[in-house]
Amino acid sequence: MKKITLLFLLFFVAFLGAKAQFARGKITDAVTGAPIEGVTVTVKGKGNAATTNSMGEYSIEAAPGATLILTSIGYATKEINADAGDVSLVKTSNTLGDVVVVGYGKQKRGNVTSAITTISGGQLTQRPLASTSMALQGLAPGVVVQQGGGQPGADGGLINIRGLSSITGNSQPLIVADGVEGVSLNDIDPNVIESITILKDAASTAVYGVRGTNGVILIKTKRGQAGKTSISFNSFVTKQTPTNFPETLSALDNILLSNEAVRNTGSNVLPYTQATIDQYTNQPADNLNVFNTDWKDLIFQNNGLLQNHNLILSGGSDKASFLVSGTYLNQQGIVVNNSFKKYDLRINGDINVTKRIKFTTDLSYTKATNTQPGGMAPTDIIQRGISMARNFPAKFGDLQYGDAGQSNKINPVAEAEASGIFKAETPTLSMRFGFNAEVFKNFVLEAAYTSRTSYTEAYSARGTYNTFSPNPVTGTYLFQSVTGDSTLNYTNNRVNTNQYFASASYSFDLSQNHSFKLQTGFQGVDNLSKSISGTRAGLLDPSRPYLNLALSNLQPSLAGGAQDNALAGYFGRFNYSYKDKYLLELSGRYDGSSRFSQILDNQYDFFSGASLGWVITKEKFMENVNFLDYAKIRLSRGSIGNQDIGGGNPNYPFIAQLNPGTAYYFNNQITRGSSLNGLPNENISWETSVQSNIGVDLSLLKNKLSVTFDVYRKNINNLILLLPIPLASGYAGTNSTVPANIGAMVNNGWELSTTYRNNVGKFNYSITGNLSDVRNKVLNTNGLDIIQGNQVSKAGFPARSYNLFRTNGLYQTGDVFNRPVNSTRTTGAGDVKFVDMDGNDTLNSKDRVLVGNNFPRYDYSLNARADYKGFDIEVFIFGVGKRDNYISGVGVEPFNGGNWIASGLTSALDRWTPTNTDAKHPRLFSGGNGNFTGSDFFLRDGSFMRIKNINLGYTFSNRILGKLKAQQLRLFVNTVNPFTFSNYEPGFDPEVSNTNGNFYPIMRTTTIGINLRF
Repeated sequence: MKKITLLFLLFFVAFLGAKAQFARGKITDAVTGAPIEGVTVTVKGKGNAATTNSMGEYSIEAAPGATLILTSIGYATKEINADAGDVSLVKTSNTLGDVVVVGYGKQKRGNVTSAITTISGGQLTQRPLASTSMALQGLAPGVVVQQGGGQPGADGGLINIRGLSSITGNSQPLIVADGVEGVSLNDIDPNVIESITILKDAASTAVYGVRGTNGVILIKTKRGQAGKTSISFNSFVTKQTPTNFPETLSALDNILLSNEAVRNTGSNVLPYTQATIDQYTNQPADNLNVFNTDWKDLIFQNNGLLQNHNLILSGGSDKASFLVSGTYLNQQGIVVNNSFKKYDLRINGDINVTKRIKFTTDLSYTKATNTQPGGMAPTDIIQRGISMARNFPAKFGDLQYGDAGQSNKINPVAEAEASGIFKAETPTLSMRFGFNAEVFKNFVLEAAYTSRTSYTEAYSARGTYNTFSPNPVTGTYLFQSVTGDSTLNYTNNRVNTNQYFASASYSFDLSQNHSFKLQTGFQGVDNLSKSISGTRAGLLDPSRPYLNLALSNLQPSLAGGAQDNALAGYFGRFNYSYKDKYLLELSGRYDGSSRFSQILDNQYDFFSGASLGWVITKEKFMENVNFLDYAKIRLSRGSIGNQDIGGGNPNYPFIAQLNPGTAYYFNNQITRGSSLNGLPNENISWETSVQSNIGVDLSLLKNKLSVTFDVYRKNINNLILLLPIPLASGYAGTNSTVPANIGAMVNNGWELSTTYRNNVGKFNYSITGNLSDVRNKVLNTNGLDIIQGNQVSKAGFPARSYNLFRTNGLYQTGDVFNRPVNSTRTTGAGDVKFVDMDGNDTLNSKDRVLVGNNFPRYDYSLNARADYKGFDIEVFIFGVGKRDNYISGVGVEPFNGGNWIASGLTSALDRWTPTNTDAKHPRLFSGGNGNFTGSDFFLRDGSFMRIKNINLGYTFSNRILGKLKAQQLRLFVNTVNPFTFSNYEPGFDPEVSNTNGNFYPIMRTTTIGINLRF
């Protein structure tokens, strides 16, 4: 950090000392008066350039009387005198001259006929977050981003485009950054992202073949510009706190309710005596005789600070340009010894050998370090922390821990502080070399090679800690035992990826009405991964995590392996436009995957897409429709695949793997050998998807209002499901299933996005709203119930529906009780009333039904932004209109932690008693009495509305910037997740799915930051 600060100060002093003349001004929209961000301002004949900030202001070195060229996507280019100051730009007749990135190329937005959404990099940087993926949440309709928790290094969003595309396989989109495929979105700093294009339908993703069914996210990073060198410094510091947390019963309540739970079983042998109750009622906690341990306060000792600092240096000439970006991120968790650090370095270089030949070199290096307690995962520590009884001892002094009331002495505070360290370092290096040559006019050849290496070295150095017991007589603490183990586990994983790309494109016009473009190419990928691991006991010092220092030879273990896979495909695309009014695109890919059998000709298949566009506002009959500035209707249909299959053998499902650890008995001797590990399926192939889309793009009210609406249908066939293997096959003992293409399901959905921009004098504002929905239905599973925990996929229902008992409230005194769910249940008043669905007066697994669904529906967002005289404010609201979430374990069940002695949450206070018959929770019963068997009684409404982001900033005026010799200076404050509105289980976050109390809370953040550019 000191080096970064020193470097920044040196640049600052250098620029303050420079003597130069600057032209300054503000660029606004000629109609709305709103400032235009991102306008490129170039000095004619010189090449140096600058861009306008969020207030539309620019500052560029230029001699008096020089000519400035103003260019911006969607606006007519304009030349002005350097002394002109404030100017306005006029939108072009079609604002669709924007060039957007599509699969293996670029297109004018006006010529796009498929379903895509483009997001600018500026939209991402409005939310200062640790994970770039979460910055996408709510920005694109049909793109669902779910956050599963706030753990450092694991707080990224799970991205899904237009619903689930597979039941057992992967439904995550393919991510491509500057032509490099398979990257992690979270590895790219938002400050270097110029734009993100999301390809959503088959017509746009068909060129990606067997990887296109889940959608594609294309990232374009910023590049250097010819002219004066530019330096940008972007920095923010954030304080993180949990959005929500359940409260544990007080020490006294735990004692009273524990007795009540045992008393309800009919037993008079209670866990706590009246003397103990009186003691806890009348005496304050002293950590010797009386305890009231705040487990969360002791566990959450980390500061929760997040800091991110980014420095960008860019510039160049007509012959070469460059951009260098460095980022440092440090995210401290709320749990002790839990943090995530990341260093990013990106270098983008362009060399123009001639006007027609260009070389590009992109280098990206990321090093991530994840640190956690060695003895227990942070989510497990939190689960214990919210469920441990407060009348158990936690800590008496430095390195003196209580037994937490546990027979095994495991203490979550000690696990966080003194159980050793888990540390994983992952450096990733990506190098891409590209070549672009215009052989003759409009005939372009491109080629690129990418090498990407990711290397993860991790160790878990576990340590022991001492537990003590209090002696109230002497007022001292007596040593009890050494808890934990001293083992070292070391793993080393390496993944090498090579990517190859070559294409040729040719565009031409026939007269002024007919425009054509053809592109064809080849793209291939090969992956090789290797791993090795070792474990050894007797590690004396967790701070020295080396296998040779673990002295015990008892049961050491070694493991390792390697696997590879490859893809190769030939793609093509044809575009036709008649007067930019009638548009046609055809695309396809002949694609192959090494994951399927070559002998049975299953490796290759052809995937294709077609789309049509009709710009109806170019028709004569629309000439007098004044309120409508632009209207286009889009139709698309295509077929694509999915090779990311599930199961235990995803790379080689068509062959049987050998298990080298098999021993045979021959001639009275044990002989080492190998055996077949599972039954292969030579006929297996990729899952396929046929998608149809109808969309409309509108611009109204003098381009102040834009509307996009899409309706789609996605039929997924040949779903890979796991068939049970008969015992007679001889394989069932090793792998009891075999994958087969036997399933089908369908997604139907729609998407709406609207934006309104206007101004009142110097007050400029915009409002963007997104709303989308997708409905899933499984059509065929070959008669199987695909079980995933308490969720089941079955024909006629949404994928991964909950498989639960129906309930009808709680039994009351005098009710007639049904037969028990299991033979040990003694049903009584206050117990859950299960519904006998088949009417045979017996409750068993046949009475379970498929209810609810966890996948978000009616995903919506509203983004309002305004600025006035340098001040800007943005408020972003995000929500889900329909979703079910299941709460289980210590989240709802008191006194049952499974393998530890648990307390309960304050929600247990609202349990059924003879005087509280309208309770939310069943009566307390030691052992649960079947009340917590999976049922819709604990299925919760997971819909919510969240104020996701509030950003307030101030951009300094040109007068102050002139004194600083700077182009932009903006200060801002920000808060993320400040308010959430829902009817969810108290203390839990509705965005976290299906919790049993094992979770890391999503964070509420408060941020201050700076954007400075010279």
